[in-house]
Amino acid sequence: MKEKGFASILFIMITAALAITGCVKNAAVTPSDKEEPVRIENTGIPAAIKEERTSEETAELYRDIYESAASNPSVTSAGSAASYYDRLPVIRQIVERLGSYGYAAIDSENKNQLNMVNPGLIEDFCRKVEEQKEACATLFSVMENLGFIRFDFVTSEEMEGKVHVTRSVLCWIGGMPRVTDKYSYNAAVWEYTKEGYLFFEENTPVAYDGPPGYTAVRVKPLEEECRELNRRYILPIGYGANNMFLTDWKEENFGELDFYDLFDISYRQIYGKEVPYEPSDNLGVGTVYQIPKEEFEHIMMAYLNIDSETLQQKTLYHTDAKTYEYCPRGFYETEYPEHPYPEVVDYTENADGTITLLVNVVFPYEGLSKVFSHEVVVRPLENGGVQYVSNHVIPSEDNIEESWYKPRLTLAEW
Repeated sequence: MKEKGFASILFIMITAALAITGCVKNAAVTPSDKEEPVRIENTGIPAAIKEERTSEETAELYRDIYESAASNPSVTSAGSAASYYDRLPVIRQIVERLGSYGYAAIDSENKNQLNMVNPGLIEDFCRKVEEQKEACATLFSVMENLGFIRFDFVTSEEMEGKVHVTRSVLCWIGGMPRVTDKYSYNAAVWEYTKEGYLFFEENTPVAYDGPPGYTAVRVKPLEEECRELNRRYILPIGYGANNMFLTDWKEENFGELDFYDLFDISYRQIYGKEVPYEPSDNLGVGTVYQIPKEEFEHIMMAYLNIDSETLQQKTLYHTDAKTYEYCPRGFYETEYPEHPYPEVVDYTENADGTITLLVNVVFPYEGLSKVFSHEVVVRPLENGGVQYVSNHVIPSEDNIEESWYKPRLTLAEW
């Protein structure tokens, strides 16, 4: 039985190698020998097999874009203050350039802020996997440093719906594109969801403390206006350490909305820095601050149509001192670092000037393209600001509980 099992595994490995060779044989571009030798795990796929165009040659296709951006270190330096969204216009240029050469490309894996170019290549491959037919495909994921991660996928009839993945990383070093890492694995998870997401994952050992083994890429496109509305109104709040989009509320009745978590978020949005009211060095002990009425209300009323009386009822307010009591999150309120992110998938402009946004909660860490959906109503202001009017979680038997969220402790719990 052991000999038969080994023979089956060897047959699948050889078949996968032949499938890759077949893909290369049909390529229009002659392979180059300039690829640097890199680390290859022992997966049975021969390292000597050449790709249709090496990663270094592919990077040269957008050298002009890289060099133009490299003149501004704030865009390309890994430690710069520029956010991912500051770099997005340059990343978009690179993605579109790769697309013009016929490649499937997207922005940084697990970010998914740009529509994939040439998505049909990946959709067709996913269809072949489902049909258990021989196929191969390549996907480029452009990183923040303007290099890319390259995924080469292979499947065949004998692999019975399994996918072999080769993942390589290219970075620009001293103005030259160089492959810095490369390894292969058989995907432990491979799923293309009805929402248009592709999830694949490699097996990682128990207690593994390295990079996450999962990858999530949106294949189906979203309207550009949906993406812009998401970046403007939903992403700045997100789902980390707050329940603004996790519970039902409206400005007539704020329900279970946690105003202290919203204070933290609003402070960052207004001042561009973290709240200065820090927890004690002993995170197991609650720290209490008294914030002046004018300061607290200025921050809270920036994004909510709320009056002082209602705000004081929803928080702990000291009338004599005219201060709001505030406790920063401590050790017992710390959430796991992995959080989902929002995607606006539809929107409606209402007659009263508000906008209703339909949002899906995407959680790559759990391989979920829709934990649940919720409707957010926002009121754009003439000064460029916004007021959040309401949130409603859409009921569904498919909804999954928000496992990442940890509410603040009450005074009694402290």
